[in-house]
Formats: sequence, structure tokens, C-alpha cells
Amino acid sequence: MPERPIPGSLERAGEALLALSLGRVPREGEIPWAMVMELARAERCAGVAWQRSGAWLRAQAPAEVSAAWRADAFAIARQCDRAAERLRDVSARLANAGVEHAVLKGLPLGLRAYGNVECRPSADLDIHVAAAARADAHECLVASGWTLRYGVSPRESAFERPAQEPSGTALLEVHSSLSDDSLVEHLAVQPLSSEVERCRIGEMDVPVLGGAVLPAYLALHLAKHGEAPWLWLLDLHALWGDASEGEREAARDRAGSLRLTRYLEWALASAASLDRAAEGDSASLRRLGIVNGARVRRHNALRVAMLSQTPLDAMHATSGWLWPRAARARSGGLGALRQLASRAALRAARPSLAPPLAPPSAALLSTASIRTIVETVIGAGGSLWIRAYGASMLPAIEPGSRVHLVPPPARTLQRGEVVLAILPGEVTALHRVESECDGVVHLRGDNAVVFDAPVPRDRVLALADAVESRGDVTEIPVRRASSPGLLIRRARHLARRTVERTMERIT
Repeated sequence: MPERPIPGSLERAGEALLALSLGRVPREGEIPWAMVMELARAERCAGVAWQRSGAWLRAQAPAEVSAAWRADAFAIARQCDRAAERLRDVSARLANAGVEHAVLKGLPLGLRAYGNVECRPSADLDIHVAAAARADAHECLVASGWTLRYGVSPRESAFERPAQEPSGTALLEVHSSLSDDSLVEHLAVQPLSSEVERCRIGEMDVPVLGGAVLPAYLALHLAKHGEAPWLWLLDLHALWGDASEGEREAARDRAGSLRLTRYLEWALASAASLDRAAEGDSASLRRLGIVNGARVRRHNALRVAMLSQTPLDAMHATSGWLWPRAARARSGGLGALRQLASRAALRAARPSLAPPLAPPSAALLSTASIRTIVETVIGAGGSLWIRAYGASMLPAIEPGSRVHLVPPPARTLQRGEVVLAILPGEVTALHRVESECDGVVHLRGDNAVVFDAPVPRDRVLALADAVESRGDVTEIPVRRASSPGLLIRRARHLARRTVERTMERIT
């Protein structure tokens, strides 16, 4: 059995990162730079830290750290440039089609909070469109080359199209409510026409969400996510810090009219803890999720219920988590039982509702860097620990746990073994082997509905033999664990594919 990984000072790393992200000089003392960089990437604030503290990093940080941070900042800037081009194109097309819209968060928020559209990474483009205009918006987007992934009006819809991104696709989400998540949809938050402002992105003015509703919206968005990065708190910290007393009072009044007062006060208190945490206050670091040397995530459903303004709102939030409206409409009472059974099974498989992020010991690397390091170490017959992100291997491998890698066997891979492989699109994945035949390996995550695309055997970099989570090192089980919820999802997927193929034959 491999040795248990030695935890590092995540508290010190978090303290230093927050100081840099706020444009301050970190307290004196040794800084675990590899851990700081990994945390910066995980919390999505590497670009903001470079924007505000780049000069200090260039002068004071080790040369390799400064160079890596600068490379990250440039990569974020390039991503933002591509996103800005897509934003201008989509906004212009919607305007030409007569579709009133407003951009949510993203690049305009980065410009407003940090004075720069190139420092705040944005994974997708979010747009608000009134429900009455959704059909026109859909037609416009499809005609522009976007493909619908899921969702129908008035709920959230997601579109994608090919793009020069690491994933190979660009994502766009269309909303007809500022609270369309099942946890908070009962609040029915809508912007006023006066809260849609104009923002200059490059050579074009685009309509964006602003006004008194923006702080409450950001607080709601923060609360409803279980894994909210520190970047979102930095956004609110910057906006509130720049607001006048009159603007703050208007924001509080608007939050009260939307039953979001407790959300806003909670978010503002959390944002205020950034300042104290940057000075090394342990209580503030715990509030931000650094607990006993680990990054923990709080359960969003419990948080939303506790922040609800009335007992009825709390009941709506709880029922929205246990039994989303889409599930009720789709499958009636039986759907409720399946939802409850699935969630109960997941709770039994995962004792903690908020699994911690084990203390990191190396920088979060790109796929190319991971491949180089793993090939070098494994090729020399050695072994190493890496961190696993994502939930595709639950419950065997939890997000943030550390996985021990050894050289892959010379023999044919056996069903049930877990390997590190490079999937099409240069995506690194720790998934379980379903089969290997004629040099082609078939993989699937334990918590995934569909198989991965087949990969050649030479794309398998290493074999995973142990996992460290919550301080315990255990062997990775050869047999996958299944829950009723996963089996139901797979059955639904199979039924949907069967119907689609049947319709294809008919047409």
C-alpha cells in the first residue's frame, strides 16, 4: 500500500492567494507557491490576482512561479478575447432579429468589477431573454450555427457550437428568469427594464444586467451553487466596494422586494471575510471553506433553505431539491419516489454532503503538462500522486481526492481497473476499463451514463491503484458501485436513444 500523502498548509496558500487577488502584499513568511497556483486555478481567480498583483509577483515570486502565472493570465486573456467576439456576434444577431436581451455576468461583470474584460475567466455566455421572445431567440441562434443541447422555454436552454476552446465547443445559456434553478425558481426574479444597461465591449455596446438588482442576483447565484469559486465573492467584493451609499441602499431595497435580503446579507458577509482571511484570520478562512487543511464545499440546498425569507420559501427550496418541477411534470408521483431513492442512495454512498478538497502539493497542470510528468515518472518505473477533479467516478473517487498512479501492466487491461487516459479532445480522465480489444480501450466513469469514446492503448498513461480521501488511503475497488439513481439515468438514456433511432428509421 502506498504511503499516505502529507498535507500542506492550505491555510497559508489561501491567505496568500486572497491577498494577491485583493491587490495586497501577502504577510511575511514562507509561501507554498505550488499550492497557491493550484488554488488560484481551482478558485478561478488567477487572472484577477495577476491583474491586481502582477507587478509584485514579477518582482517577488520565484521566476518559475511568475512565468507560470503570467502564462495563465495570458491564456485567460485569449479566452476572454474569443468570448468577447462571440458575445458581440450573438448580441448583434439578437438585436437585428428584434430580440431584447441582457448579458448576465461574464465579460461585462469583469469590466465593471476590475476595469478589464480580460482578467475574469468565463466558461460560457449567459443571456436573459423574456419568455415571450424565446422562440425568436431560438430561431436566431440556430440560424447562427448554435445547436440546442437541452432545455425549453421558459426554463434554461443551453446551446453549443464548435470553437477554439480546450473543450472544442463554446457554450451559451439562455434564461427567462434570474432564478431558474429548481432550488430558487419559486422566487421568479425578473429584471426591470431600467436595470438593463449598456456596456462597451470592444467596439460595440451590448445590453447587460446592472442596476439595483445586480448585487442581489449575484448573491442568489452564489448561494444556489454548491461549489462556488472565490472569484464570485471577489466580484461582489469589488462591486460593493465601489458602490455609493445610495446605490447600496437601493440594492438592499431591491433585494427586500424580491425576498432576497438574507441572501444579500449572507453574500456581503462572506465577501467581507475576504479582507480578514487575507490577513490570516482563521475564522474567516473557515467561512471561505478552508477547514482543517482541506477545501470543503457546503451543501447548496441546505444553504438556500436557511437563507429563505419565509418558511414557505424554505419549503419550496427543499421540495425543489428533492423533487424538481421538471421531474414532477415528467413522471408524476413515481418520479418523486425515484428522486428520493436516488438521493438516499447517494447519501449512503457518500457520507459527507460536501466532500473536502484534499490538501494539494503540486500545481494544477494542463493536460500536456500532466502527460509529460506522468510519462516521465511512470516511464522510469516510478509512481506518483495526482488530484482528481469532477464527479464522474463517484463514489469510488470523490472530487478533490488524491489518486496513486503506477505503471500500467504489459498485459491486456482487465475490466474494472481504473486508468489515467487521454481521451479525444486531449481531455485527461481517470475512468474505469470496460474492455480492451485489439489495442483499443473502452472506458466509462462509474457515475457516467455513457461510455467514453474508444482510445488506443498507447493513450493509457497509468494504472490507478489507491485513493486518498479525508486522510484515509484505500485500494480502489475493482467493482463499480451503482446507485438506483444512476441505473435510472442509464435506463432513461437507453430508452431515449432507442426512440431516436426508431424515429431516424421512420424518417
